[in-house]
Amino acid sequence: MNFDIIFNDVRNYFHAGELRQALWVAENLLVSHGERGDTLNMIALCHLHSGDSTAAEAAFRRAVAADPAYAPAWSNFGNLLNSTGHREEGEAALRAAVASDPNLVEGWNNLGLAALTDGKATEAEQLFRRALAIMPDYAVSLFNLARTLLMTHRPAESEAVLRHLLAVSPLYPAAEACLGAALVDQGRIAEGEQAYRRELARDPGHKMALNNLGLIAQKGRRLEEAAGWFAQGVATNPGDGLLLCNHANVLRELGRAERAAAQYRAAALADPALTMAWSKWMLSARSVWDWTDLPVLEERIAANIDIGAEHLENVPAPFDLLIHPTLTGAQHRMVARAYARQTYGSLLHRPMLVPPGQLAARAEPVLRVGYVSSDYFEHATMRLLAGVLAAHDPARVAFVCYSTGAVIGEAERTRIEAAPACAGFYDVARISDEEAAARIHADGIDILVDLKGYTQENRLGIQALRPAPVVVSWLGYPGTLGDPRLADYIIGDRWVTPLGSEADYSEVLALMPHCYQPNDDTFIPGQPPSRASQGLPEEGLILANFNSSYKFSPASFDRWMDLLRQLPGSVLWLLKQGDSSRKRLQGEAAARGIGPDRLVFAPAMSQRDHIARLQLADLALDTFPYTSHTTGSDALLAGVPLVTRPGEIFASRVAASLLDAVGLAELIAPDDEAAYRLTLDLARDHARRMALSAHLRSVRRNCPLFDTPGFARDLERLYRAMADQQVRGERAPIVLAPA
Repeated sequence: MNFDIIFNDVRNYFHAGELRQALWVAENLLVSHGERGDTLNMIALCHLHSGDSTAAEAAFRRAVAADPAYAPAWSNFGNLLNSTGHREEGEAALRAAVASDPNLVEGWNNLGLAALTDGKATEAEQLFRRALAIMPDYAVSLFNLARTLLMTHRPAESEAVLRHLLAVSPLYPAAEACLGAALVDQGRIAEGEQAYRRELARDPGHKMALNNLGLIAQKGRRLEEAAGWFAQGVATNPGDGLLLCNHANVLRELGRAERAAAQYRAAALADPALTMAWSKWMLSARSVWDWTDLPVLEERIAANIDIGAEHLENVPAPFDLLIHPTLTGAQHRMVARAYARQTYGSLLHRPMLVPPGQLAARAEPVLRVGYVSSDYFEHATMRLLAGVLAAHDPARVAFVCYSTGAVIGEAERTRIEAAPACAGFYDVARISDEEAAARIHADGIDILVDLKGYTQENRLGIQALRPAPVVVSWLGYPGTLGDPRLADYIIGDRWVTPLGSEADYSEVLALMPHCYQPNDDTFIPGQPPSRASQGLPEEGLILANFNSSYKFSPASFDRWMDLLRQLPGSVLWLLKQGDSSRKRLQGEAAARGIGPDRLVFAPAMSQRDHIARLQLADLALDTFPYTSHTTGSDALLAGVPLVTRPGEIFASRVAASLLDAVGLAELIAPDDEAAYRLTLDLARDHARRMALSAHLRSVRRNCPLFDTPGFARDLERLYRAMADQQVRGERAPIVLAPA
């Protein structure tokens, strides 16, 4: 009986998928020819492909014992050991394979895969290159090398390897998708999109291609198209948590909040390790006032983060965690750091357009300041900032606005461009981060101020490329960006970013002398409308909270409902939500013994009209841990007292900063119970409320919170202090003293 002929039959049966027949013939070979490495290797492979890894391991052990020099058995054995978590023994087996046959490309490739799995990217690259030195067109190692180069933020090198791979193996699985990622990482979005489409022509259900086409469309604000790509991905990859989560992201942006919440839930349950899905589920559930699962969600998120953000699967967006009740400043920074690397990793590894220290050569008294935002329209950010831009002193600052948003308000743009210090207004929404950064660099900006942070429609990729000597984070996002390259400084004050909290920030603290939040002194409230016109009762206290629905928590709502019980005839005035959300909150009130007529829902309206109607409120209630920000200054401007209790993170301390800046630190309570008692006392003390309201009306033009020209002068002094520190090569907190 000729061994070679029969062994060839075994291989043919195996490659044809006839595993039982291959196993039967191979076992007969053992009977006729004894223990041999090649025969036992095939038996092990038959068991492995039949799903019996225990039998496969036993056969591999017999194979290498029978023929210690048979490299394929060592290589396959090593792969099995690695896949079952026996990393050390698996690597030893693979090294035995290449020791037996130094030209075994599969062995070098598999050693590279083992190193890559262990996070040893440099070693993996060397091992893949070792395989390719033996066989330059070995497609498997070409693909693995390209992936490694992409993971180590070398997309141009990855592209070169992938083009070689596609030349020798045009239909190699996922090669076009990987090429798409390499092209997108270089800012060549249209070319990357075409590569993803070519991958889909080969494999219509390819997860990476569908997901990334959705992300490209979403970033380009083609939301319906993005929803279509993600829906196709979900349909062809049922139960995939990432696709479900990304689909929900787009549904939320399209205003389909209830569907988004259900989709986030499905994503988290489909992939419990997907922390991003849990945090999105938490945020979306709170957005529609569905608090049923909150304790479980908060516990799961906290437990995952306790493990360490570097181990999280798809790091949650830092903004989503600002409503989590227990996370510390250190945890927020850890998540932000991991999110920055996950989201902007390739950009963060590119050469800086402006290296540190370049400002040293500039001695002009006028600083060129660039403001990057997508909110140049009737938005909360412009409600606060527009007055400061108009008040900038052209002898100190020449500012340029860079709009990254799909919408620009005509009135806002006209007012900004008419400002004496305005040196330009440019729409960069439709160009790449690289092109926008090049524009900013060419404009000679000294200090680039990002007004978005980790909020919707941010373009932090621009800052990652470092187009200016100094980059600042301010106003839009109340927290750290996590990576020093994204911002040198964060503008705060003694309340929101107190000295002693430096460890919670990747940025240097830059403290304004009063409050970090600007205001526009043209927003003086007009005549208030009648109560009846707003659906409010003619008698009884009006307790108002116009914060976004996601800031609400069951604990806060418990206290609000108790206030309504203690104050007969009072109502809670809120922003109007969808019908299902409204009914859900009314159900929560009913469960606490409060009828639906005690909740009054106000429709959206212009900012000026809103501030006018807000004067009808008697007291403003605060949320926690994400306190009132613009809504807080709106209430104070309208003469409505606000009670708050600060926490430990930036977002939880803004309302306290606002109150201090209007001279009402007495309304800052140390904890929830004290805040509740203070609110109840004020509700019952008409004279004190009237005195507080009179105080607020009297300081609308001369207190630090509403002194727009004074704020602009302080901000200009802070910019100059940043520039001077950068010239000196220093990096230390800046605490600006009152002028």
